[in-house]
Amino acid sequence: MKFSEIPVYETYYQFAVRSEDVFLYPSVGAIVRDSENEAVLLTTADTNEGFLKSAGIKRIDAGAGTVTENLKKLIAQRGRWYFASSLSLKTTIKRKGFASAVAVLPLKLIPTKIYIVFSSRAQPGMVAQINAGMAHLAASGELERIRLRYMGIGSAGA
Repeated sequence: MKFSEIPVYETYYQFAVRSEDVFLYPSVGAIVRDSENEAVLLTTADTNEGFLKSAGIKRIDAGAGTVTENLKKLIAQRGRWYFASSLSLKTTIKRKGFASAVAVLPLKLIPTKIYIVFSSRAQPGMVAQINAGMAHLAASGELERIRLRYMGIGSAGA
């Protein structure tokens, strides 16, 4: 496989909480402290369960299969936090109208750059053209505007 030289966007994993809890959790340590009694929600088959456990999270509930299901569980107080990518959290919160009930904590963990992937058989000239186009878009600021317009995030996942 071949990859673009410039990432399309960068995302992070963040914790979503009920709106009234946003100021209670300024750090991962505060979440770890309270995770003995309350669960962190995680989407089924998410690969970050090991990360959460290594951070000291004691209770994890990975029983829901979608972002929407987990946000509904969070709102219904069937978990205290939901850990997911910033892009999926923010877009689902906006699209499903959860903005008044749910907030995303500013803690940014597990940064992940997302690149365009090409087949190893892709024409080298095509890959070079796309890389040049991406570089032009980045230099002009248009790539940032596209990220904000279509994904609601800037290059830093905010």
